Amino acid sequence: MKYNFLLAVLLFASTSFAQTSKNDSTPPSSFYVGAAVALNAFAVTGIESYHETKIKHAVPASPVFVVGAKLYTDNKASRFFLAPRINVYSFSAKGEVDLTSGLAKFHHASSYQSKIIVSPFAGAGYHVLNSAALKWHVSAGVGFNFLFNRRELQTTTYANGTQKVIDHRPEPMVFVFGLGTGIDVGKQATIWMNYQPPADISKYMSKKSKLSSLQIGVSWSFKN
Repeated sequence: MKYNFLLAVLLFASTSFAQTSKNDSTPPSSFYVGAAVALNAFAVTGIESYHETKIKHAVPASPVFVVGAKLYTDNKASRFFLAPRINVYSFSAKGEVDLTSGLAKFHHASSYQSKIIVSPFAGAGYHVLNSAALKWHVSAGVGFNFLFNRRELQTTTYANGTQKVIDHRPEPMVFVFGLGTGIDVGKQATIWMNYQPPADISKYMSKKSKLSSLQIGVSWSFKN
C-alpha cells in the first residue's frame, strides 16, 4: 500500500507541474517516444530441492517501446525535472540440467516468461551538464511491472520416461526501483540507459525468482 501511495504522489506531482508550466513560465515540457533493447537477467535462489536453483537460465534480449515526459520544476536553470514514463517489453528465461540423486538420474527443464510487461514509472531527474552543446541527466524513481501472459513451467523427466510437471503463474504485479541516465543529442534526440535492480517475480516459502533489466535506447522528443 505504501508503494502505491508513493507512486500516486509522484504521478500527481508530474501532472501538476505539467498543468502549471505555462502559468509559471516554466520551460516547455518535453514528451517523447522511443525504442530500446532490454538486457534482462534472471536468477532462482532457494533450497536444493528446487532443481531450477541449479540452472543458469538463458535470457535473450527483447525489444522495448517507451513513452514518457520530462516536466521541469524550475523555471530558470531547467535542471530539475519529473520523469513519468511507461515501458513495454517482455522476458523469457530457459534452462535445463541433468541431475543424479543416489542411483536415480533425471533431467530437469525450467522456463519462466511474461510475453508482455507494462511498466509505469515515476521518477525525478537532474541535468548534471546543461549547456547548449551537451546535456547529461541522471534520474531515479519507483514503479510497477505488470506481467501479462506469465508462466513458470518446471518439467522433471526420469530415466523410465515418466514426467513430473509443475505449472505456476508468477506474480501479476511487481514493485520496482529504477536508475537512469541519458545524453541529449541535438534538440530532440536522446540516448538513454535505465536499470531496474532485481525484483521478486515469484515468491515461495524457500524459493525466490528475481528479474532485473538493463534497457538501452534512443528517443525523440516533442516540445509542448
